[in-house]
Amino acid sequence: MVKRCLGVAAMVLFAVSFARPSAAELITFDHAIGGSVLADDPNDDFDNCVVYCGYQVFTTQGFKFTALPNAGLGDQGEGVVVDRDALPGVADNGTDYLLAGGIILLTRTDNAPFSLFSIDGANIFPEDDSVASILRVVALKNNLAFQVLQFNVNAGFQTFVLPDTWTGLSGVRISGRVTTDNNQNPHIVAVDNLSVPEPASLLLFGSGALALCARARRRRTVRP
Repeated sequence: MVKRCLGVAAMVLFAVSFARPSAAELITFDHAIGGSVLADDPNDDFDNCVVYCGYQVFTTQGFKFTALPNAGLGDQGEGVVVDRDALPGVADNGTDYLLAGGIILLTRTDNAPFSLFSIDGANIFPEDDSVASILRVVALKNNLAFQVLQFNVNAGFQTFVLPDTWTGLSGVRISGRVTTDNNQNPHIVAVDNLSVPEPASLLLFGSGALALCARARRRRTVRP
């Protein structure tokens, strides 16, 4: 009985990382951000978190965003968390958002597998064809590319729903591409509202099951 109970509880906890539940949490960039700010020029407001903050690595809401080298082009890239009130005239969805400068790698801070349901994307200057007109996302499983998708972002912020297979991911690479250079080089693209599983209810169920199993085991041990 105890072994069976432990087995069921363990399966529930394992499934949390791979399931696609109906409840989800949005990574919005409106929550606390932790990371090292890139400051090329401390006297420049654009490098000094007055207008926006640029990061090589930062964390928020249990996820990590890491700027990767841009396909050997010599540009490390950066993640820029934008205060939308400070940059009028660019893409605006009413909240703060992320400018993916180059290639940004999304992972969990604890390196556990995760799912991604959807992502919002936008061209930062919708009428300028010299900036990213494509949002490119690459799903990684066991750190290997599993699927590559591209979405047109010329019409302002839009929500792009990802396939049901985007579960058990080790990471997601996010970048913008420009059609005028045949999508060869990463460019800045605006992203927001990354929808990830909300596992709290499943974790509560699994933890409760483990507690019941432990209680049953203690009863069995002390029984004369």
